[in-house]
Amino acid sequence: MKTFISYLHILSLVAWVGSLLFIFLETRSFFANLDKELAGKVVGLVFPLYHYVAYISALVAILSSLYFGLKENRLEQIKMGILSFMLLITLISGLIISPKARTLKERQKTVSAPSELSDLKKRFGRIHGISVILNSLVFLSGLSALYILSLQYKKTF
Repeated sequence: MKTFISYLHILSLVAWVGSLLFIFLETRSFFANLDKELAGKVVGLVFPLYHYVAYISALVAILSSLYFGLKENRLEQIKMGILSFMLLITLISGLIISPKARTLKERQKTVSAPSELSDLKKRFGRIHGISVILNSLVFLSGLSALYILSLQYKKTF
């Protein structure tokens, strides 16, 4: 049972960090090779799926960390702090930032006044910038969690 839970723990971290890496790489590819409008639609479809993967991965990673215990394991405590931070940032991104970005993008299609359109584009740019920062924080934190995991497994070999 312990081996299976350990496997799920590793899988959840790799899925979480790996899916975000995939999103970063594919987003660049979409915007480089597709019409900007189409690329935006594709990214708009992909990001909610990433958030679902992240929520499930977070749940599995945190529950499996709890299974292994936190009391006397300093590395596990640090990793749990990182995972909790990652979950918080992912929830903010998925439940607050992404919906705001979608709303601003949709509103751009309905306005005709150039000044209002310009304002919406600026607001979208700020929200998008926040999203990039938050997702970058999750990615870097995830790499840190994976590094700590490698230190933990180093001790067992």
